Amino acid sequence: MKEGPLSDESLQRIGRLASASPLYAVELARRPWVAGWLEEPRNLREPFRFSAFLDTWREFAPPGDDSGFDSRLGALRRWRRLMSMRIAHRSVNGLADEPATVEELTVLAEFCLRECLMLSLGRWKRRLGEPRDLAAIDRKSTRLNSSHANISYA
Repeated sequence: MKEGPLSDESLQRIGRLASASPLYAVELARRPWVAGWLEEPRNLREPFRFSAFLDTWREFAPPGDDSGFDSRLGALRRWRRLMSMRIAHRSVNGLADEPATVEELTVLAEFCLRECLMLSLGRWKRRLGEPRDLAAIDRKSTRLNSSHANISYA
């Protein structure tokens, strides 16, 4: 995270973001460290791809499976809000064109959906056990048609 006061140029960029979105203005007032984070070179200059989202999620997420489902889901919501603000910051300040902004928002949405799926699968595994493929157990005697699920829980 960027240490010390922000430059005049940085303050102007943060001001443009706050003017463009009252929601982000409130968030910046509530969590002032976000302004410095937004101005870090890695967040300001380069579009995020999947691996960059994964790296920042790993920094932000509660450690391991020790935290509960609701805790990790809450952390994912806060992280998504921060990533959305980062994307808006780049867009409002002309650091990203429209196609780059749309692509980044798409990758963020796909990442969040993937994380929600992984959280849900983990929750189901803890609740019901490891899924198994019925067809793999007995392919000769078990006929599964398209109206039946291929998985059951041990």
